[in-house]
Formats: sequence, structure tokens, C-alpha cells
Amino acid sequence: MKRASFSTAICLLFMTAMISCTSQPSSYTLTATIKGLPEGTVVELMPGSTHQTELPVAQSIVKDGSFTFKGSLKEPRLFEIEAINTEGSFKVLIEKGTIAITGKAASTESEGKLSYQFDSITVTGSDIHTLYMQKLAYLDTLNNLYDSFRTSNKEILEALKIAQVAHDDSLIRSLLQTDAFEKMQKENKAIYDSVQVRVNKMITDNKKTWWAPFLMMDQMYEFDTQDKLLFNEFSSKAKESYYGKLLKIQLDAIKEK
Repeated sequence: MKRASFSTAICLLFMTAMISCTSQPSSYTLTATIKGLPEGTVVELMPGSTHQTELPVAQSIVKDGSFTFKGSLKEPRLFEIEAINTEGSFKVLIEKGTIAITGKAASTESEGKLSYQFDSITVTGSDIHTLYMQKLAYLDTLNNLYDSFRTSNKEILEALKIAQVAHDDSLIRSLLQTDAFEKMQKENKAIYDSVQVRVNKMITDNKKTWWAPFLMMDQMYEFDTQDKLLFNEFSSKAKESYYGKLLKIQLDAIKEK
């Protein structure tokens, strides 16, 4: 009996420890060094890809060229980091552990509003962020496609721009009837369709995990009834994730036609 009681006690102790470990959020520490942010600048950590108005979850102050955020998360979350009362931000997918960010910030001012352009952002210590960047590698291809698109349709694009600046509605209507404009439309649609295929594949390839709803929230600006059908294919784990619950709110708001 003593052995049984001892074994039972050990098992209960082990189970209690496991439950405690799994129910507690994991902590993170994020330290960023962004050249170009003035000393004393207040920076904010804003929830990203939620499709709703958000308030900052934390603030920090640039000191000796760096700033730090500390917190806890139950699962990976995307945040945008921005200087308070300015335009411009950069994204980081945060998970537990110690995360370091380096980069540059160039400022411009227009009509009294300060904007920052963040560049050369490097994130270490977050494997989930690295995987996120790998999943979004298709955007580099997309940029190349649009560079080729603009080169291929340079003349019609410039003609439309001139007509628009001149507010010449007659010329605009004429340009819209040209073969050059029709060609441009077809090429633009081809790029859009290729992007749709890539995004849909990326989502369906991850439909068993939180990645699927997260990528939908992150890569899509609006949703339709077809997206409801896609959501139904997700695993229970994906649906019950942080982004799964947010996505369901968006999908439930869609009115059936």
C-alpha cells in the first residue's frame, strides 16, 4: 500500500506540474536596436493582422539606442512596432524566449506629420518569425512580376497618369478603349490570379494548425462566403486558436447573398 500511495503521489505531482506548465503563458523578452530612432522616442507594441482597431499592449522608450518589450503569450502572435504619433511600422511574429531585432529607420515629414521607413529589419531568437518570412517569400516574386508589369505597360500607364493630372476625362475614356489598356488589364489579372492560387495553397497546406487562420487574417483584406467553406476545413485546433477565433468573428459578420 505504501508503494502504491507513493507512486500515486508521484503521478499526481507530475500531472499537476504538467497542467501548470501547459496552462501558463510563456514569457518573452524582445530587445530592438533601430538606428535612426532618436533617443527618448516612445515606441508601441501593437497587435497585428486582427482586422479590428487595436490599442497598444505595451510601450517602451529608446535608451542608448535600444528599447525592450517583455510579456507573455499563450501562442505566437504578430505585432507591429511603431513610434508613437508617427506613421510607419514593422512586423515581428513573437514567441516565447529572447528575441533580438536590428534595423534602420529613415524619417520624413509632411504637413507636420513624421513618418518612418524601416529597413534592413533582422529578427533573431524567433524561429516562428523566420518561418513566417519563408512563407511570405512569394511576395518577392510578386514584386518582380509587378516590376515587369510596369515596364511592359509603361506607355499606357504614363498616358493615363498625364490624363488624370490634367483631369482630361475625354482622353481617359479614349485610353480605356485602347488595345494597350486591354493588354494591361489581362496582365494585371494574370498576376492577381497567380497570387490568389499561391495564397490559397499556403493556407490549405497549413489548415491543421493556427497558421491557416493566421495567414488568412494576415494576407487577406476582406472575406466572402467561399472563405467560410475553407474555414470549415480547418482542424479544431486551428479554429480554436487566437487567430481562428478572430477569423470566425470576421466570417460570421458576412451577410449571405
